[in-house]
Amino acid sequence: MSRPTWASGANLGPARVRTMTCAPDCAHKRAYESEYEAQRVAEHQMGKTPGLELRVYECDGCEKYHLTSKP
Repeated sequence: MSRPTWASGANLGPARVRTMTCAPDCAHKRAYESEYEAQRVAEHQMGKTPGLELRVYECDGCEKYHLTSKP
């Protein structure tokens, strides 16, 4: 799989993922198949928006990954 151009050269190191339980219906949230994909999207969004802090979490409801701005 090729890396998106916005992630080229990024040295992000290992990401910390905390498991969270989301609402039974998390269909309104964007879900990512992999931690890698979610982390890359988070980095891209944070690069576009100064001061934005996002983190990746694994959802117990859908077993995929979401982004949150909550600490």
